[in-house]
Amino acid sequence: MVRQIISYLLVTLICLGSCKTASTTTPPPPQIDTAPSWFPVETLPRYFKNLNKTDYDPYPFVGSVNHAEGQILIGSGVIIEPSVVLTAAHVSDGKKAEDLIFITQDGDEHCIKEVLYYPVPKPHFFFNSVSWSEHYDISILMLEDECDEIPINLFNDRVDSIYKGEDLTMIGYSGGIKRYSTEGVFWYYGRFIKKPQFLITLPIKETVWFGDSGGALITDDGKLIGIVSYMARREGILYENGFSSIEYYYDWIDNEVGD
Repeated sequence: MVRQIISYLLVTLICLGSCKTASTTTPPPPQIDTAPSWFPVETLPRYFKNLNKTDYDPYPFVGSVNHAEGQILIGSGVIIEPSVVLTAAHVSDGKKAEDLIFITQDGDEHCIKEVLYYPVPKPHFFFNSVSWSEHYDISILMLEDECDEIPINLFNDRVDSIYKGEDLTMIGYSGGIKRYSTEGVFWYYGRFIKKPQFLITLPIKETVWFGDSGGALITDDGKLIGIVSYMARREGILYENGFSSIEYYYDWIDNEVGD
């Protein structure tokens, strides 16, 4: 009888142990089959430095594009000539020049006298479009007066080069605060085949956001290679950061602005 009781207790303990082990085992992570094949196994940490107006600004050629009335932030802009600013078309599209104002980090305000778009049928950019290949998300803001800041040089694929895996820096505004990426947050991936006007970087969590649009993506040697355009998510996963490619638009910009 004692032997039977001991055997019963041993069986019970084994069953309880098995149930406990099964209930506490960590399930395997879900397989991501919706992202492109190059989606990284581990995403990079998010590193950004916020700039206050009293801070030293290593990127003075990036300012904010605001509504003239109320000075509400709608995007960023990049100075490429003393009186010329590049931004995203979806920042300026649908607005008149007099509706916009460009503000540098030190607070100087510049009125816009003309807005130029890449010569394609309108709309140049719209959020409800299914096909991103139809978007030409870049515009030129001609200022009424010159900025004091030194303009940035454009990336020219005839004399400049870039390779997959190179670190890029993004500068723009988010929540009304100017910021720039650090620690190699953005990795150059390449140009799209079906939409060559965009280049992409490897994805990390929560990179570009409201206010960044129109900001600068620059190489290690300080050349402007892209204008911040969009981020794309699929089932909650960020799998694509898109930037209007300076390589694609270089000739158009050069013709409109000159050397």
